[in-house]
Amino acid sequence: MKKNSKIWCLVLLAVLVFSGLSVFLPSLLHNSKKRNDEGEKIFKIGILQFAEHESLDDCREGFINGLNNLGLKNGEQVEIDYKNAQGDSANCVAIAKRFVDDKKDLIFTISTQATITAAKITKKIPILFSAVTYPVGSNLVVSNSKPETNVSGTTDLSPIDKQIDLIKKLLPSSKNIAILYSSGEPNSKYQADIAVEEAKKIGLDSRVYTFSHFSELQVLVLQMKGKVDAIYVPTDNQVASNFGVVLESAEKIGVPVFTWDEGSVRRGGTASLAMNYTELGVLTAGQAYEILVNKKNVSEMPVESLKNAKLVLNRTMVEKFKIDVSYFDGKYQLVENLARNNID
Repeated sequence: MKKNSKIWCLVLLAVLVFSGLSVFLPSLLHNSKKRNDEGEKIFKIGILQFAEHESLDDCREGFINGLNNLGLKNGEQVEIDYKNAQGDSANCVAIAKRFVDDKKDLIFTISTQATITAAKITKKIPILFSAVTYPVGSNLVVSNSKPETNVSGTTDLSPIDKQIDLIKKLLPSSKNIAILYSSGEPNSKYQADIAVEEAKKIGLDSRVYTFSHFSELQVLVLQMKGKVDAIYVPTDNQVASNFGVVLESAEKIGVPVFTWDEGSVRRGGTASLAMNYTELGVLTAGQAYEILVNKKNVSEMPVESLKNAKLVLNRTMVEKFKIDVSYFDGKYQLVENLARNNID
């Protein structure tokens, strides 16, 4: 009988303990969550970068530094989870799904492909992009002034009319230009179509060269020999990732390459009215602050861009092609060529 009494006492004690936990545990968890939300304010940010090259890397660093300057330091106010898809679409999808499963407060996408992927996977988490050239044409936003989706950010569209005019000013005797881009990138086609029209306006004939795989690049550029006086490359991820091949092939046929940003000019491009991708990342960080801290609605946040592009010239290429820069009256930045082993 005593043995049974002890058993019943233990059962009763267990019931009381369980009942107490069922009452107080949810309260404790709720209070813990409340302290996290209202006290520490640690926002979870996923960074999805499609490929690794200088422009996109600069964008990412600018974004992180921009957040830091706004008081959102990684490891303190924000928790940044950076992933690079290494140019692989399947990796891109897997990373985006993981960010959604992790319930990130915001996803920062770098490049058009990364943004399209994330936007297909979540319609709820705010997505901010950078290094996207044509957000409307990529069906990411309804308009740049009012996205009306969970997506906004900063565009790297450069003044294409001025880029083409730059070729004519630096190479006055030029008559034919090549426009080189990847057929798999709609942003690049959008820019190329504009470039063709702008070239026509100033008396330049243009030849469009497209490729579907980077292995085609060398042969494609070598085919331009004797047909063009310059190569124009719009913002294009595949070209950027394989820019060393373009430069080496262009060198063999003796043709200057006009590019999309300062980094590509430093690597051996001749000139560009360049976007600064670090500054673009900083600009996007300001948007992230507005969403996370000031609770702005991403669907009403206009797509932004840098106001001014600067003229950047490669000293080695200017000397090699005997380019007269006096027209610009010193209003340019002359940069040195990077060592060949830093090009790829």
